[in-house]
Amino acid sequence: MQPFQKYTYHVRENGDIEWNSREWNVFVEVLLRHVEKQPPPPDTFATTRLRIFHQDSTSNSTQRQLTDGEEVPHGEFRPVCYLFRGDFLPSGNADGLFWKPSRGTVHVGGALERRYHYGNFRGMRIRRQVSFLEGSDWALIEYNTCPSQPIVRLSDFRTLPACDWRPIVHTVASGLMHEELENSQMVQNVLPLPPTRVHIEKSMNRQRNLQPPNVTPTPPISQNMGPLTLTPTFALPNIPLASMQPQLSQRERKTPRVLNQHELDLQRLQQITVELRQASEMARRYNQLVMDLGERHREILISMTQNNTDGFDTER
Repeated sequence: MQPFQKYTYHVRENGDIEWNSREWNVFVEVLLRHVEKQPPPPDTFATTRLRIFHQDSTSNSTQRQLTDGEEVPHGEFRPVCYLFRGDFLPSGNADGLFWKPSRGTVHVGGALERRYHYGNFRGMRIRRQVSFLEGSDWALIEYNTCPSQPIVRLSDFRTLPACDWRPIVHTVASGLMHEELENSQMVQNVLPLPPTRVHIEKSMNRQRNLQPPNVTPTPPISQNMGPLTLTPTFALPNIPLASMQPQLSQRERKTPRVLNQHELDLQRLQQITVELRQASEMARRYNQLVMDLGERHREILISMTQNNTDGFDTER
């Protein structure tokens, strides 16, 4: 995976951030772990339930809770999301609606758990989902219409001035992108792979076309020596030469021929060429294995994410 591909791809030019449903679940879990380790400022989360709905008003939330102060026409609803600290327990219609639970706690991926409740507001079916980690005091409260939208955008959420959680979102998103970049650089430093398979094939073709270098042959020994005169110090046996041919042939077979320097260089060059071709073939296979493992790793992650999102609530 290329650096920043997972998160930078979803950052728009105007600074807005968007996720698909699976990425949103992963991001919510990372955000909750972040605030667990580093508690955010008091004006970014709530400790009591906020009243979101007013049945006797033309707006689905009060002017006190919104910064834009716009009136929402009948039949329209913008999602609301805020960070909550404490036990988000049932408390009647504290947020303005009576809710019906759909099921118990659902595991939606990783360590993230979620509870769903449904209610009706001016003819619209509203879903409230509470995302949390087991044993943690933090939760993310979301209000949205049904059915679920495939894309979650930060700009779609209404802003609650008493608990504006957007700075935390940008902080966590920036940390994820920085971590992704560091991991990518670490992998590139430890395992520098060829850019593409084409480069490997070109390199192998160059090795196949490799010609032996120009090697200056060693002059024969006979050219560097004068006439050789043998002065025997012992008496040669009086044996005909023809009778010694079998013994001479056998001796030649047992004693290997001594190679000159030029022949040794050529022999070594041929051996290195074979080893170089074998190493190139191993590099090509290793590169292919890395690409195959990367593809399998991506498929398994997608499969695990899809299985984890089976509990994600849909319109019934």
